Amino acid sequence: MNEMGLQKQIEVDLALAGIMPVVDRDRSQFLTDLPDWFAEIVLTDASRQADAEQILKEISAGLHKSGTNLEVVVRSLWDVIKVWYAGPAMTKEGSLRTALDFRAQLRSGQRSIEVRVDVTIAALMVLRQHLGKEDIAAIGWFPRKGDVDEQDISAAVTRYLEIQLNQGGTSYWDPLLDSHLDLNESAMSYALGHSTALQELRTAVSDAFSEPVRRSFIGGLSASKVTMADFDKVLPDLSDMLGGAYKRGQRFSVSARELFESLTRGEQELLRRYFFVLARKTKMEQPELAQEYPPAFAGL
Repeated sequence: MNEMGLQKQIEVDLALAGIMPVVDRDRSQFLTDLPDWFAEIVLTDASRQADAEQILKEISAGLHKSGTNLEVVVRSLWDVIKVWYAGPAMTKEGSLRTALDFRAQLRSGQRSIEVRVDVTIAALMVLRQHLGKEDIAAIGWFPRKGDVDEQDISAAVTRYLEIQLNQGGTSYWDPLLDSHLDLNESAMSYALGHSTALQELRTAVSDAFSEPVRRSFIGGLSASKVTMADFDKVLPDLSDMLGGAYKRGQRFSVSARELFESLTRGEQELLRRYFFVLARKTKMEQPELAQEYPPAFAGL
């Protein structure tokens, strides 16, 4: 039996159980040229995951009797619906951790679950640096004193979960089996720097607020009656920053809007938060610009 034969056997049994309509064919894979055969079945509805696992277990047992070992992964595609702060993180014994307890609602077809993500204070310091708030070096979280706020952290948690949920193969994370994750310093750094498109747009935002370019960028927004509070309308002007702020006028095949739309929801929110941090920082530190270009600062 080759890959096609294995795939056909599995799909027939899944179809008889009414599971094939929720199988993602593009992400599922079947390999028979390894020492042990491998099948990964990806579902769009986690409510059928247990049924699919049982079917694959029976197929694997049947193949094992004929001397073939089949390694099986059955996983589901999940969407991050919402993320919120639940309070200080606690250990199983009930003592405080140096971390923040964030919860997330995930949904896969007809199945919804809640997972917990503990964001360590070290991870929080990485997020501060990413959002341009390096001046807050305190051990702890102080949102009322200009620290990153709940929406900032929720966006980072969303991005981290998206990365975890998109991993396939044998290294995947199944929230049905493990509903508690730690978001530490290294994981935060990876999540914030994982996407090339996000880094490109983040650099464009940084360049837009750099000293040589800031006045021209804000002046252009003001002349077009675009407020920085409406990030979606700012995106066309950020296209001029792609490839470097000092190459303005050069046109690239991909616009800032196209890049932005290619981002995940978590990445989009991270970029928005970063832009708003720089915009509000500019308004506070250079009030003369806000007075000179009031349309651009309206609503901030």
